[in-house]
Amino acid sequence: MDTGLELALYTDEQELLRAYVTPDWIDRPVRDTRFSASRIGAIPCEEAHFTVSVRPTWSVVDGRESRPAVSHVIIELHGQDTGASFSKRYFYQSFLAPLARRLSSAAVSVRLLTPGDSDFYLLLARSEAAPDPQSRDLPLSVQRREPPPVHTRASTGRIDFPVYVNDRVIRDLRIHAASDREREVGGFLLGILGQAAAAPELFLEVTRFVPAHYVESTLASVKLKAESWAAAMDEARQRDLGETIVGWAHSHAFGAAPSPDADERQACDNLFLSSQDVFIHETMFAFPHALALVVDARRGIPQAQMPVALFGWRDGALVHRGFQCVPPARGLRSPEGLDSDCRVRAPRCLGAPDVP
Repeated sequence: MDTGLELALYTDEQELLRAYVTPDWIDRPVRDTRFSASRIGAIPCEEAHFTVSVRPTWSVVDGRESRPAVSHVIIELHGQDTGASFSKRYFYQSFLAPLARRLSSAAVSVRLLTPGDSDFYLLLARSEAAPDPQSRDLPLSVQRREPPPVHTRASTGRIDFPVYVNDRVIRDLRIHAASDREREVGGFLLGILGQAAAAPELFLEVTRFVPAHYVESTLASVKLKAESWAAAMDEARQRDLGETIVGWAHSHAFGAAPSPDADERQACDNLFLSSQDVFIHETMFAFPHALALVVDARRGIPQAQMPVALFGWRDGALVHRGFQCVPPARGLRSPEGLDSDCRVRAPRCLGAPDVP
């Protein structure tokens, strides 16, 4: 891709440092464009090969920059009449923040910047003509299937696209978390990206939690080793249901137990992803529909009542998101039948009930 990005560090008076963004910066927004178009039925899921072009849009900052700052980057999928626009905030949240920290540290180390100085960043692009469209393979494995019946709307976050979590996933995660409350434990989520025959929107069904037994863990962190990833993929192949790894899950074991009278909604909101968790997700689970499930396993919380929260990508950032719980038996019902067949209760962050 010929379009390059640069991140520049400024004070009010001058530019201090500038760093090139690695050429693979384009991969995530292109993937997100393809997924967003597929999930609403704008392009066929079966199509995997696209021609992509990149077009920056510009804004001049105080008239001082000879190469004006990038305000948005537009990704176009040729032949599909679809595309997406990504703001500076998207790029900063998804991968520019570490580069910005390195620039600041470098400026301080060579005394171009002192603690307390006012500084800011501009995202710049080379001002050559837009590059010719590039061919890219963007595979997306989608099954034609009906959404499962819902019995609980869990979590309080916005539902960006439908995610259905099997009750047994919640149960098995809680069991694994309760097995060791002295350190964090984790594992992988298996699932299926589906599309109903009568509805164009994609949905994700999380069908299995696979505990990771090859980990490095402490009271406040867990790292999943490559052997655990291979074991999860082996289990998906053995089950032969078309599942893939769609995310990961882990426990939080550090801290005092909450009050027995704590509000369920607040208990859910208090769950978070640490900087280490975010790094793991950015490194291993950068695909648009990747999920992170967190369970509160602090001492004093009964296993069946451990709060859970789900996180996913939105505008380049990992945020709380909503999901729906489904019973263990996989039902095949049409979307029109969901309202009459499901028992929908008020939002509950505790997720699914403890099932046998």
